Amino acid sequence: MVTDITERLDAEQALRQERNFLSTLLDTTDALMLVLDCDWRIVRFNRACQKASGYDEAEVLGRPFWELGLIPETELPAVEVTAQGTRAGRIHDYWENHWRHRNGELRLISWSSSFIRDEGGDIEYLIGTGTDITDRRRAEEQLKQWQTRLVHMDRLATAAEMASGLAHELNQPLTAIGNYSDVALMLIKASDDPDGKLSHLIEQMDRQAQRAGSIIRHLRDFVGKAGSDSAWVDINTLVREMVEFVEADIRRTGAEIRLELADALPRLWLEPVQIEQVLVNLVRNACEAMEAAASEPRQLTLRTALAEGERIQVSVRDTGPGVDPVIREQLFRPFETTKPQGLGMGLAISRSIVEARGGRLWLEGGAGTAFHFTLPYSPPERPDAQRTAQGDSDR
Repeated sequence: MVTDITERLDAEQALRQERNFLSTLLDTTDALMLVLDCDWRIVRFNRACQKASGYDEAEVLGRPFWELGLIPETELPAVEVTAQGTRAGRIHDYWENHWRHRNGELRLISWSSSFIRDEGGDIEYLIGTGTDITDRRRAEEQLKQWQTRLVHMDRLATAAEMASGLAHELNQPLTAIGNYSDVALMLIKASDDPDGKLSHLIEQMDRQAQRAGSIIRHLRDFVGKAGSDSAWVDINTLVREMVEFVEADIRRTGAEIRLELADALPRLWLEPVQIEQVLVNLVRNACEAMEAAASEPRQLTLRTALAEGERIQVSVRDTGPGVDPVIREQLFRPFETTKPQGLGMGLAISRSIVEARGGRLWLEGGAGTAFHFTLPYSPPERPDAQRTAQGDSDR
């Protein structure tokens, strides 16, 4: 009796190749692939699952999933409800829960679920496909904290600049009121004022004018102290982080962004958030100018370079309509703006921040608009920090 088993062997070989192919795919993907039978026993537990849990597949195959204790107790009821729904034939597109690694670390996983039916139409296997989003969520939280801090610093700087502007604008009329009061008081004292009532009123007016001036000066001094801690900063890193922050604004305008960052620039001793605030102001102004004018093509160029006098120069150039020469210098004055809803404080704040650190901010005319600012990279007030930083880099 001779039986030709060629086709059977070929089929078995093809089946083994297909199984090996699928196993390789499951183990090389970054997605977590968890397969359970209808008794919740683990059928497949790919390499990504092993990495997120700390368990090898050999340790868990055939074991009930709930016995592993991967899901924190506080999240377990909600996950069980979702799993029962999948078992009943409902596909869940998205949910999140934590897995507790065997070393105690919590990993946040986003899941979708599906199932496989047998030939009779009954559900045979439950499939969970997950993505470890722990690092991404942490990055999002860090970015949110950075954004919150930047907005807070922007508000403080706006308050400081407004207080300074108010002090400048109001001190003059208050001083005039005081002078007129003094003159009026001298004239009244030289004339007939038998009961002194008029003199008393003018003295009170003078006192209140002085009090108002004092309040404004105190307000300016108080908000002027707002700031963040200084640190040694790489300006190119600062530019790249800022671009991530305003990426949505740039994308909304349809602009192409070009980074022309010089290599090996010296580090700067400054408050990172405040310089980021300057960059954000300039980039957002450029985006709004290009968007309002509907200019094409829209290109935003950020450039860093060494400048004379031990300085680093940062440039923000757009392809917008440019700035009218008549209002060019007025742009840096507080409360001066070309925007219908603007306060007119952004450029004034930016110039104050740059000049307070020994730098300069200016506007260049021509095609489009280009703002430049420089910052010194060897501040004389921190020679000890400069030496320390240099020593650290040498080590």
